Amino acid sequence: MAISLRNRRILALFVLVGLGILAGLAEQRLLIPFAESRLPAEEVVYWEKHVERNPETAASHLRLGLAYAKTDQLEEAESSFAEALVLDVAYDAAAVGRYGVAVRRGEQERALSALDGYARDNPTCVVCWQNLGAEYLRLQRLRAAQDAVQKLLASDLTVESGMYSAENLEVEALVLAGRVNAARGDLRRAIEYFGDAIEREPGDVRAYLLQAKNLLANREPESALVVLDRAVAYADGKPRIQREIERLKRRANQVSQ
Repeated sequence: MAISLRNRRILALFVLVGLGILAGLAEQRLLIPFAESRLPAEEVVYWEKHVERNPETAASHLRLGLAYAKTDQLEEAESSFAEALVLDVAYDAAAVGRYGVAVRRGEQERALSALDGYARDNPTCVVCWQNLGAEYLRLQRLRAAQDAVQKLLASDLTVESGMYSAENLEVEALVLAGRVNAARGDLRRAIEYFGDAIEREPGDVRAYLLQAKNLLANREPESALVVLDRAVAYADGKPRIQREIERLKRRANQVSQ
């Protein structure tokens, strides 16, 4: 059975969620990427044997679950993640892995419910709140998205992100917070969050674009032009982004007249 575009995005813990021209520039669903040198089928065999030798090791079940997920054995993958959580009830990676597999199986509500419950039992799970905030925003459940973002921002955003599909969890959290506040109509707060993201990662062009869009929505075209001029330096070799910057500049100039 063909994998839908939405489910392919899950594959990067399976990855990233984007909207329109800002695809890849919006909120991220943070999952666990695959980084093995073996063929997918060989990974399954390797980790099955590893689990046989280490049945009480949660990490072994996690890696087997990832191997199963990579070969689309989703029921087996979910069982492996569940077993990892039996062995270690506070295993964030296993909870996020279980969530990703359930989404790929088309069981979004069950996936959200399970991850939400896990996050409330383990409130320091930064990637849990990031995923919940991003998905609640996508579903336009703005109250739930805001709650998730507040818990996300109260977490330790300096946590090591190497295991997940993100370079800087702090920046991801700030961008998500900006998007949630924009959706709720609090444009000034959104603009501030995007500015904080830019301050922490000046090369993150999506934060410039999102900030500029919200400045325009807030009737601040001159400020939007300043932000867009700064964004140009980070758009080399990215024709779609360059076109979007030019489109927003034209809009800002029209509003200014």
